[in-house]
Amino acid sequence: MIILSRSKHIWKRLSKLNKRIRSRTIGAFICVLVSLQSQDVARPTIDSITSATDDGAYGIGSGIDVTVNFSEEVSLSDGGIVRISLNTGVANTSIEIGSITDATSASSVYTVQAGDSSSDLSVSSVSLAASDPTIGATLQDGAGNIMLDFSIPSDGNLDDFKEIRIDGFAPEAPSGLSASPSDGAVTLEWNRNSESDFSKYRIFAGISSTPTTVVDSTTAATDTTKTFSNLDNDTTYYYRLTCIDSLGNESDYSDEKAATPFSPPSAGNIRDGLSADVDWTNSPDSLSANWDVFVDNGTVTYQYAVGISAVDDIVGWNNVGLDISVAVLGLNLFEGFTYQVSVRGTDYTLASDTATTDGITIDFASPSAGTVNDGPLVDLTFTASDTSLSANWTGFSDDASGIDFYDYAIGDSPGDTNVVTWTNTGPNTTATNSDTTFHDGVTYYFSVRAVDVAGNTSDAATSDGVTVDVSPPIPGNVIDALAEDSDWTTDSTSLSASWYGFSDELSGIDYYEFALGSDSGGTDLVSWFNIGVDSSVILTNLSLRDSATYYFSVRATDEVGNVSSASISNGITVDISPPSVLSLVPSMETPLKLTENSDIIITFSEVIETLLVEVVPSLMSTVQYQVNRSDDQVTLTVEAPLASLDTISLSLKNVTDLRGLVANDTVYEYHTALLADFNADYEVDITDLTEFVSLWPDVDIGPVTGEIPHFIPDLDGETNLRDGMTFARMWRWSHDQNDSLILARAFTGEEPEISQSRHGLAIHLPEGVSTGEIALQYPQFKMNIDMATENLSSKEILISTKRAELGQILVDFGYFEDKDGKEVELVIEHFDKSSSNILLSYIFYSADKNIVSMGTKSLNTRTVPEEFELHQNYPNPFNPTTTILYDLPENSQVELVIYDILGRQVRTLLHEGKMAGYHSATWDGKDGIGLPVGTGVYIYRIHAREADDATYSRARKMLMLR
Repeated sequence: MIILSRSKHIWKRLSKLNKRIRSRTIGAFICVLVSLQSQDVARPTIDSITSATDDGAYGIGSGIDVTVNFSEEVSLSDGGIVRISLNTGVANTSIEIGSITDATSASSVYTVQAGDSSSDLSVSSVSLAASDPTIGATLQDGAGNIMLDFSIPSDGNLDDFKEIRIDGFAPEAPSGLSASPSDGAVTLEWNRNSESDFSKYRIFAGISSTPTTVVDSTTAATDTTKTFSNLDNDTTYYYRLTCIDSLGNESDYSDEKAATPFSPPSAGNIRDGLSADVDWTNSPDSLSANWDVFVDNGTVTYQYAVGISAVDDIVGWNNVGLDISVAVLGLNLFEGFTYQVSVRGTDYTLASDTATTDGITIDFASPSAGTVNDGPLVDLTFTASDTSLSANWTGFSDDASGIDFYDYAIGDSPGDTNVVTWTNTGPNTTATNSDTTFHDGVTYYFSVRAVDVAGNTSDAATSDGVTVDVSPPIPGNVIDALAEDSDWTTDSTSLSASWYGFSDELSGIDYYEFALGSDSGGTDLVSWFNIGVDSSVILTNLSLRDSATYYFSVRATDEVGNVSSASISNGITVDISPPSVLSLVPSMETPLKLTENSDIIITFSEVIETLLVEVVPSLMSTVQYQVNRSDDQVTLTVEAPLASLDTISLSLKNVTDLRGLVANDTVYEYHTALLADFNADYEVDITDLTEFVSLWPDVDIGPVTGEIPHFIPDLDGETNLRDGMTFARMWRWSHDQNDSLILARAFTGEEPEISQSRHGLAIHLPEGVSTGEIALQYPQFKMNIDMATENLSSKEILISTKRAELGQILVDFGYFEDKDGKEVELVIEHFDKSSSNILLSYIFYSADKNIVSMGTKSLNTRTVPEEFELHQNYPNPFNPTTTILYDLPENSQVELVIYDILGRQVRTLLHEGKMAGYHSATWDGKDGIGLPVGTGVYIYRIHAREADDATYSRARKMLMLR
């Protein structure tokens, strides 16, 4: 019946579907009908309630899986809720499943809530609900069978499969919490909880109230105290606790407690005494101590106590408030005992710390005195210093506290302190005073006393005194030799000296030193040498220089080292060789004057006892001379006149010194001057002529006797022609000695103007010329040049010399008086008509002997005819050219014209100025426009205008043949 009914229902549905299928067959319909008749019609049910959570006990907040297992796959309609109710104590707890799709099981998680409890968790029921009651909800299988039965099968509940215990009850909050602060720490204490399942306590802390930060947990339920260290002092910390049971259930917070850690005072360093720590004292009834402030974050007050073995067995604890030092009076202290002072500091928390000194020992006994010596090392009787005194001492001792320092004083009597008062020298056993001025000859005494560590002072010990000696010995006298002083010695290997008169009134002379030098006070031969107390010395194996003077120096040193000034001998000179000539003045290179006496000063190496002088000329028969001798010099006066360019031999014979040593004979040769050589260069040239002219008329060199150049002047005291002739003869002789008369000179100053005439050259001198020299080099095979002398006057001098074979001529001139238009004329004789080049060298001087101008230049000279002349052309007849020659005796304006036989002008060959000389012109047979002329006779005419405007004119014929 049920199957049929459902088949009818399905048939109706299929009928609606088959409206779209118009060709389905009856067989297909039968197959579908058979399939529908075999579909599942059983409703789903609950098979069991299980859990994936492990067996065990779970507390509040724990999650427990609860799974509902169905008999087949089911799906929950939208909005449907499967509600599972759990047995959890007084009130059940429900959990829900809101979505199931084609699943055979569905799960949800139950979270344990406070108050839940179960010894074996089970499900009381499973039901279906809807989020929207108006719609409802279904849980059905895939065939559409709706689940109606939600009962849990017997033996299929959760507690049948699992042993899950639920404990949702938290422990009670801890009680009795307290917080106790200390140095950088806080200690907590609380009451123990009574729950049987109690596990541990959790501690919360912070620097603000109601802390929530966990700082620690106990390791056992029995722990009821906890200390936190390394905290910041003076910072307030807040604490509270919770309890946790074995399932992790946590109680509420305990009451909150606060605590502030603090640091107790930290004792500072403590010292015996009122400043630095002392170990000894000589006080019989008082002790003192001082200490550094105890370190604390608040105010610290102090107490002190005194003891020997216990802290306070001498003086019990006494308050000093805020003081950090104490002086304890009214004590009865004993020699050799060590006492200690203790101090404790207490802050506002009543915490305290204590410090104790290292002890101070009582010493009443004074040190024992020792021995004092004058001087830094050994005992001195004298000292050479007036700015410092020293002392040293030994033997002071102290058996108890030991010597701390020494005091010294200085007086001018034993034990006095009137010079230097007591002065602390520390532990040193020497002392030097450099702050006082001490006096020569005064004896000073050092006094020394020792002070031990406890402050006890010994008796003073005094030195036997030291006398100040700053005065050097008084110098004496030194002589060269051992007995009487000697000025000379002929021994070059040894010297001796002795001395006397040295003295010292205080410490006395300790030793002498001597030195030997080549200068007064020198030490170059023997440096200062200590000879002890001897008063003489002999030196041997020396190498003394001839003619050198040596000096002994001696000085004395007294017992304290004061050195006298040196006494020096007057020197001893070594003479081991005969005299020699040191100098000749003038030297032999200086010529002796011819007309004046000449003094020759001969200086010898030493004083001369005797000598013989001879003067012999080479040219003259004899000369007159005078000899004057003085010590080491001889003055020889050679009397004038002397022959020019003579040699004078000066012989020195039998030259003997004061020791009788005789020198070898020597001969010195002097030469006499060259006559007329004013500048002493052994040439008579233009410079000497310039000097001669400048001296005129106060120059006297003649007349002379003898042969040139060895003239002997025989002066007449006048300036006249004889002097000029003498100069001219010497001038020519001097130039005859030269190979050439030409000198190339660099250009300077104004060049002279030079004009040429038919007879020669005229050299016009620049203005200001007083003397001069002109030299010419000319081709001797083409011409000859001589000096023109026609116009000479007595107011001038003109000298010339000539080397015809070399084509050279030299002319020197001078003017005794100034005049206008000065010139030098030269006569030239030409050997042919051709032009020639000559070389001119010149130098001109002013009256004050300065160079006006000089130079070297080349001149072109022309041959000048005696008269005008027009010569016959050549060749003649001619074709096509011919040459026309013409002569001009003067510079002229020249015109040369060609005419034909009828007198017609054919061509002008020349129309210009021409210099005097031999000239030529060439006609090429063409007219003025360049056309050749024909055969015939032609006339050429010359017109020459002379300097005086006279006209020379001449014509000649010539024949052109074509």
